[in-house]
Amino acid sequence: MNLDEDGLLEAIDAALATQAPLIKAKGLEYRERSRDWIIHVKELHFRLTEAGSAWQPTEDLDGLERRVDETVAQAAKATIAAAPTDAAAHLKAAWSATYGFNPDPEKAYSQAIKAAEAVVIPATIPKDGRPTLGLALSHLENTAGKWTTVLHDKSGNPAPAQPIIGLIKLLWEGQRDRHAGGPTSQKTTQEAAEAAVHAAVLIVQWFNSKAIVKNP
Repeated sequence: MNLDEDGLLEAIDAALATQAPLIKAKGLEYRERSRDWIIHVKELHFRLTEAGSAWQPTEDLDGLERRVDETVAQAAKATIAAAPTDAAAHLKAAWSATYGFNPDPEKAYSQAIKAAEAVVIPATIPKDGRPTLGLALSHLENTAGKWTTVLHDKSGNPAPAQPIIGLIKLLWEGQRDRHAGGPTSQKTTQEAAEAAVHAAVLIVQWFNSKAIVKNP
């Protein structure tokens, strides 16, 4: 193919997406083809790494994603693996929309919000008929004195939960494209999307691991 670097990467991304169903298909024929395909993708991963490329195949082998610091990426993947189904699905979608070959910052931020909602709402306002992260945040702020963390302050007492509540507030209020056309509406930048997805990872991890608890 007579393609420049960007065109070749786009073709690789499309090929991975097209062939990804092979890995989940059933039957002997598909298993053999899937095995051969995975061997090719592993070779691709090796070549991209050796070349110092900013891109690598996704964990599901369904496209390319931008390389992220390995420690950070593994922490995010561990959180996704341990999270409840809804939170995990939204985090995965947020990560893909942030670091995929064709990033979508607005989708990434929206999915990050949904991931946080999936763990914060059940812990705060589980009986609300139309819950949002904003309503859950209001509940947390109004009952902040009842929430503590598993960490301790300098006096040895359970540390207050204000920092994680503040992070939820930043995530919720930072989505400036939620009310398009409003006086404070802004387009979500790539940088904001990256910050949002990593904030959501921390929020999901803390709530899922019970690092933040409500006292009677």
